[in-house]
Amino acid sequence: MLKVLTFNGVYLPGYKAGGPIRSLVNMVSHFKDDLEFFILTRDRDAGDKEPYNNVQFNKWVKITNEKVYYQNENKMSIWTLRKIINSQKYDVVLLNGILSEYTIRYLLLRKLRLIKAIPTIIMPRGDLAKGALSLKANKKSLYLKVAKKLKLYNNLIWLATSKGEKNDTKIVFEKIDIVTIPNLPSTDIYDNSSITSNKKTGTLRIVYISRITKVKNLLFALEALNEVNGVIVFDIYGPISDEEYWGICQKYIKKMKSNIRVNYYGSLSHDKVQMVMRNSDVFLLPTLGENYGHVIVEALMSGTPIIISDQTPWRNLESYKAGWDISLENKGGYTQAIQTLVNMDQHEHFKYKIAATKYISEALRVQETKNAYLELFRRVANDDRG
Repeated sequence: MLKVLTFNGVYLPGYKAGGPIRSLVNMVSHFKDDLEFFILTRDRDAGDKEPYNNVQFNKWVKITNEKVYYQNENKMSIWTLRKIINSQKYDVVLLNGILSEYTIRYLLLRKLRLIKAIPTIIMPRGDLAKGALSLKANKKSLYLKVAKKLKLYNNLIWLATSKGEKNDTKIVFEKIDIVTIPNLPSTDIYDNSSITSNKKTGTLRIVYISRITKVKNLLFALEALNEVNGVIVFDIYGPISDEEYWGICQKYIKKMKSNIRVNYYGSLSHDKVQMVMRNSDVFLLPTLGENYGHVIVEALMSGTPIIISDQTPWRNLESYKAGWDISLENKGGYTQAIQTLVNMDQHEHFKYKIAATKYISEALRVQETKNAYLELFRRVANDDRG
């Protein structure tokens, strides 16, 4: 069984970082019989000031199929990282994100030859999407220029999870070869036989589940929603990653029309996502960009129609009647899609719910994707790049 060392800023039992955790959890679950994962992570959830309860720190801990090393905040020096990497033999290193603190430290150690050579896969994880690069743009641009000059990202195996992410990466790193394999979905069983609709004409229950940050574009959603007629309930779940941005959203919420009720419920643990989705009529996320979007997939798997931007891999939704993927330059299109759902009766809404599950079941070729990942890991383990 190949040993894979990987780094993630947050891992289980954390959940507030959303997609990056789910990507890794799903990979570990799918390859429990083929790959042994060693995961180095922080000792707390995203945004938390206190570490987890009942977790052992600064040592390898067996969870389910993986071993996890929860680092105390005061034990996160580059030298600790060096010691952990050199402490045993790994067949492959998997880097999650171009701009992750772990990635940068690992690449510096590698450049200075302070760690043993290990074949390394790097996944951009959305860091080079146009929307992501527009945030703290000057700082990111300067770092990437310096990193390229130092050749920090040379001799890596590049792996994207969508064509869009591949194109974004090639814009920044023009000369690389990059493999494209989609993310793996959850191994949880979704019982589609129990899908029903309680939708009433003239009403709509909308849900947003994501971090509250500019990239996820909640303010845009609120603005589009405010032009809709009917009885609307908009439930918002997710950690506040940007307090200033949330403050702007709150000011706007106070000015919204009286037919729209907005509720903020804070963070939502992953085990409750399916229930919340199923109790909603539509999932709304006009994101600036997603290389995958686990919560989008989970909405569709739950039988919840979606309204999203055209900056994700999930396209042509309207032709399937699974939802809408709309340009961010067309805010009126979002208002129109929401109004269409408000006016929809229970019978028509049920058709959309069934169509959502059909769309995602056709889009996810799970066994084919698993085979592609396994082939890549096995090939990389025999690569002489390190």
